Amino acid sequence: MSVLSSALTRFEITVAMFRFCCALRIAKIRYAHGESAGGSGCGDDLGAGAMQDDPRKNVLIERLYQIAIDPQAFHDLLDEWDAAIAQSLDRGDESLADAMLQAHAERAGAILETIEKGKDRPAPFPLAEAINLDPNPAILISTTGKCLAANDVARERLHVQPGQDLAAALGDGVSSTMDLKGLIDRLASSSVGQFGILGLIDIDPEQNGDSTLLALSGAQCVADPNVAGLLTVLAPVWSDRTLTALREHFQLTDAEIEVIQSLVSGNNVEQIAKTRQTSIHTVRSQIKAILGKTNLDTQLNLIRHMGFLQRHEKAPQQYVSEGDFRAQANPAAQMFSLSNGKQLEYTLIGPSDGRPVLYIHGLIDTVRFAEATVQQLYERSIRLVAPARPFFGRSDGYVDPANPLEEFADDVVELLDHLGLTALPVFGHMAGTLYGVVLAGRYKDRVTSIFSVAGAVPMVHRWQFSGMSMGHRISGLTARHAPALLPVLISGGIRLIRDGKQDQMLKLAFKDSPHDLSMADDPELRELIYERYRNVTNQGIHAFKTDIVQVSSDWSHRMEGVDCPIRIYHGALEKVVLPKGVQLFADSHDNVALFIQPDAGQLILSSHPTQMLDHLEAVMA
Repeated sequence: MSVLSSALTRFEITVAMFRFCCALRIAKIRYAHGESAGGSGCGDDLGAGAMQDDPRKNVLIERLYQIAIDPQAFHDLLDEWDAAIAQSLDRGDESLADAMLQAHAERAGAILETIEKGKDRPAPFPLAEAINLDPNPAILISTTGKCLAANDVARERLHVQPGQDLAAALGDGVSSTMDLKGLIDRLASSSVGQFGILGLIDIDPEQNGDSTLLALSGAQCVADPNVAGLLTVLAPVWSDRTLTALREHFQLTDAEIEVIQSLVSGNNVEQIAKTRQTSIHTVRSQIKAILGKTNLDTQLNLIRHMGFLQRHEKAPQQYVSEGDFRAQANPAAQMFSLSNGKQLEYTLIGPSDGRPVLYIHGLIDTVRFAEATVQQLYERSIRLVAPARPFFGRSDGYVDPANPLEEFADDVVELLDHLGLTALPVFGHMAGTLYGVVLAGRYKDRVTSIFSVAGAVPMVHRWQFSGMSMGHRISGLTARHAPALLPVLISGGIRLIRDGKQDQMLKLAFKDSPHDLSMADDPELRELIYERYRNVTNQGIHAFKTDIVQVSSDWSHRMEGVDCPIRIYHGALEKVVLPKGVQLFADSHDNVALFIQPDAGQLILSSHPTQMLDHLEAVMA
């Protein structure tokens, strides 16, 4: 039966691609003869539009269909559409898409939908993606000892492939305090969520004396319950703050920092020289210079002192009573049944007796935070109530799609009643700010204040769009002036994400934001961004489509009757919601206070947790 199903899937995709080729050829012919996509002439009112005589149009139509064949063509489509938008607006015509272009967009979207439905997609596997960010070998293991996933380094260096029995795959190259099978048996008998190290394994696959020491620890993956363990190299984690402190205090060069990292990771002089493609003499000279700058007498003391710094990258021991801190940083979501029949997903983040704050997430966003932020929530005794808005995560969609803001406000109040919470502050991230404003206007007695981080403001002027980075600018202007084209644009982005090209989406999103792009070099933050992409696209186009229409509008009237204090914390380097527009919004309302962080962009939520939570506590007082 599975063979037949697979054959039918391939057949459906083939039919869809055949239709695509036919549609593209017919589109070219019709366009050449001045006809609309529906076959009628363009002389009527529907055919008349700002792009009617635009020579770019034929190329744009081709791009619409090409993304059905090649997800990489999404970038070309955005380039063409961005140029077309600029030309139309420069002419003063805000009707960006005529009937013919809309019809082609709908047809291309339908083809994309057919192809996506025909694919047999595995469930999201965040941990499998996360281990690919590890520069050292990393392997996910099941309780039966099967390799569930291995990063590229493990495949190349240890010759391990997914699906293999790990003990058999590693063979004679393994030596440990107990055999590998014994360690896996220990893994199977460990309690769920036990993150401590269960044992060490020394692997020398080539049996040439060049071994790698790995640690086996418990692991969990919500997307795949078969994951039981993680086999990874015992290597210290160097945060940016630690490296900056070392560099500034000891006046170390970048090369010297890299040598220190290699030494602490267990590499000898010969290995460091080989890795850095330099001579042994050069490495020894660098170590001598490091010892002089740090005022240490031996290489052993250097390793001991630098290794000590890693202790300060760990979670504080005072949270042990709350359970393993890493588990607390990613608590399990819960489901709540609303009176309208919908299911609402929500997560409680922070200590159980903490001060409650309603957290409303943004557009391309999730309700998971970086460990450093969660750590501070515990230190400050703050508990976030974080619902997933409709179409995000596992939350059902809207009963009334025409009024999403009001419906979400009603859903939230019902959830708060269920949790026994009355009046509390609202913490809105990005688009979540708008939803918080509507909640405060609709239920005045339930919102004591609003704290906005990188938040949306009414889009009143064209320059608010023109100054954005390209991806956000295109989305906003399309939502505002050509909403019929939104589905195919969103579908193109979703296909790129689902084809494992999140890195391309990240570069596209922050193409014009070098500060944020460099921030995303941090593996934890990058994985968090990738999770945001998965969250907003989990149920297709609906979450993004709903939000982008709302945040791209002039919602100034929503502020009428909202008299609670609003504090905005925004980055000076923000390239989505421009600081100038936020300043105008703040200046227009007596109850709005604005604080600009000079060295932050859109990722301010992760880059400045301490300052951000200082401001949150100010509105909670």
